[in-house]
Amino acid sequence: MPNKNKRRLHAEFVPSPNEHPPVSLQDIPPQVISALSIPSPTFDEIIDTLDNFTARFSFMINFDSKQKDFKPLLINLSLLTPFYVYLMKHYISYKLWIICVSVYFLIHYSTWCIALRRLLFRLKIVKQILSFLTNEIYSMTDNEIEVALLNLNTKNSIDQNTKIVEFQLMENERRWVGLGWCKKMLFLERLPFCTIDFKNSYNDLNEFQFPKLKNYSSSKWIWLDKNWIVDSNTNWTYYDNHWKHGQNFDSITKYTRSRNLKRQCLVVLNK
Repeated sequence: MPNKNKRRLHAEFVPSPNEHPPVSLQDIPPQVISALSIPSPTFDEIIDTLDNFTARFSFMINFDSKQKDFKPLLINLSLLTPFYVYLMKHYISYKLWIICVSVYFLIHYSTWCIALRRLLFRLKIVKQILSFLTNEIYSMTDNEIEVALLNLNTKNSIDQNTKIVEFQLMENERRWVGLGWCKKMLFLERLPFCTIDFKNSYNDLNEFQFPKLKNYSSSKWIWLDKNWIVDSNTNWTYYDNHWKHGQNFDSITKYTRSRNLKRQCLVVLNK
C-alpha cells in the first residue's frame, strides 16, 4: 500500500539568464526591421481598393445579358471552333493556351492594355473583324462630320471651304464619400470627358483631337476659343449611381453628374 502521507516532488525547469540573453534592436539586421515595419495604407490607397472592389462587384450584379444579342457572336465562335482545335493540336499546347487566356483576363483592365486596345480600334481592319464577329456596326470614317461641314449654312461659313465649327463635349464627375465631386470614375463607365454620342472618351481635355476627314485629308483646324467653356444653355445634370434618372438639382440619391462644354474652331477644307 502506498503511503498517502508521502509528499510529491514538483520539478520546474527555469532557464538561466545566460542561455537566452535579451535581444536589443541593435542586434537585429536592418533588413528584418524594414520588413517588419509595414506602413499603414494611405487614404487614397483605401479609396482605390474600395473603388476596384465595388466596380467589379457592381459589374457582376448589374450584368444583364438580355440587353445584348450574343447569338451572332456565339455562332461565329462555334464556326471557329475547328480552327481552335487544329491550332491547339498541332501548334499550341493546351497548357500554353490556358496560360495565355488567363494572363489576358488579368491584364485586360490595366492602363497600358486599355491604351493598346484604343490604338488598335482605330485600324479599319480591326473594326471590320469586330463587326463580323459581333454583328455590331462601327463607324469606319468620319462621314457624318464631313457631310455636316459641307452642309453648314452661310451664317457659319466664311466661304465655301472655310467653316466655323463648334465642338461639344460632356464633362462627367462622380461623388465619393470623403472626397466630394471629382473626376475619378469607375473603370467600366464613361471617362471624365466624352463626346455627346459617347463614341470618343478622354481623361483630359488636352487629349481631344480634330477628326480626320476622308475626302479632305489636308484640312487645317484652328481654335477660335482659347479654352473649353461651359455651355450657358445647360448646367449640371445629376444622375443616380448608374447614370440614369437625371434631374437639374442635387440630392442625396445622386452620385454622378455631367454638363456640356463647347469650343469653336475654324476649319479650312483642303483635299
